[in-house]
Amino acid sequence: MKENDKKIIKEMKEYFNVESISQIAEKLGYKPSTANNWHNKGLTQSVIDKFQSIKYTNSKNSLKNSNMVNFRYFPDVYAAAGYGNSNESEHYEIISLDAKFVVDFLGLSAQTDYDIIKIFGNSMEPYLLDGQSAIVDFKKNNLSLVKNADVVIISVDNELFCKRIKKQPLLNKFILTSDNKDYDDIVVAEDDFNRCKIIGVVVCKIDIQMFLNKIELKNISI
Repeated sequence: MKENDKKIIKEMKEYFNVESISQIAEKLGYKPSTANNWHNKGLTQSVIDKFQSIKYTNSKNSLKNSNMVNFRYFPDVYAAAGYGNSNESEHYEIISLDAKFVVDFLGLSAQTDYDIIKIFGNSMEPYLLDGQSAIVDFKKNNLSLVKNADVVIISVDNELFCKRIKKQPLLNKFILTSDNKDYDDIVVAEDDFNRCKIIGVVVCKIDIQMFLNKIELKNISI
């Protein structure tokens, strides 16, 4: 079994408060015998997605009546501001922040939830620096919801990019540009739209360690 699968199974055991992976299978709605396949072949993406969905839904429900905002922090996922960067791991942690902190410190709306992912490369400098993290509004995941010149996280041929989008609807295409002019544009014609998936719009940039330190100073739990 891959190390990443072992890490996820350990997290599942802690989350469901169980001791065996057959018990995990039951918690996820599978037959206990399904765990044998995980031993032999590893976890499938659908199993991981189901666990993440349960975890996220439960977290949202617990905060439904509270004044909190959820952030999904992906410590192992990078968007390439430069060259494409394939991402196999989609493990994330939930960071729940007080709505006032979100509005006052980050300048964001408290009416939605967000993703936090790391930036790899320098093509979006000076707006986004290599190693910084981007806060993403993942509900803006459709071309019709994205404004012209928005900075987007977009998957092209299963590689994740951070680029500024220029919409050209009359020409049936859009262009992904870099703020660093040393990089060429990526032109996506209508025939190639199915190769792309918009993940969301970047709404804020942060230094993740400073961000986490600020949270600790404010006594906001993660």
